[in-house]
Amino acid sequence: MKLNLTIFLALIFFSCQNAQKTDVNENANQFFEFDEIDHYHKDITMKQWAEIGKKHENKTPEEIILFKILNDYYPTSINNKNFIVELEKLYPEKSKISKSKFKEIGEIFSEKYHGNFVLAGCEPFYRDVLVFKKKNKIVGISKICFQCALHSTIGTKKNTEQLGQNGDYKKLEQLLIN
Repeated sequence: MKLNLTIFLALIFFSCQNAQKTDVNENANQFFEFDEIDHYHKDITMKQWAEIGKKHENKTPEEIILFKILNDYYPTSINNKNFIVELEKLYPEKSKISKSKFKEIGEIFSEKYHGNFVLAGCEPFYRDVLVFKKKNKIVGISKICFQCALHSTIGTKKNTEQLGQNGDYKKLEQLLIN
């Protein structure tokens, strides 16, 4: 009986140790747990963007949605069922990010503190959108303006304020291009 109890306790101890190692290997500060990332890109010039913005009354429904994606905090929820349909229609360049890049992207999309930082003074227009998924379910969305070095990220309770700082926007841009 003592031998069985000793073996049982040893199994529990080693199981807990393995679980702790798994947790330590995960980045606790990462914004999202994901197993898939879709990258959407819209090739639009500043002039085209400005022309849509100047229209006040005669915007088509498609232009209204495009302008919301490019400029606003839209979507406001990862559960917005129409967003992906709209995104696929309006951002024709879609690619799946290779799993080999997940570790680096996870490090970029992590809560960090870089000290004082400066925000851009320009108005962003988000040409790049990353959709993070876990088991085919959207867990996060990040719209990026590489020109202004700004983002609009939803789906996390972590502080995203310093996302992209300290050269991370450049790293991310290179990861998406290559």
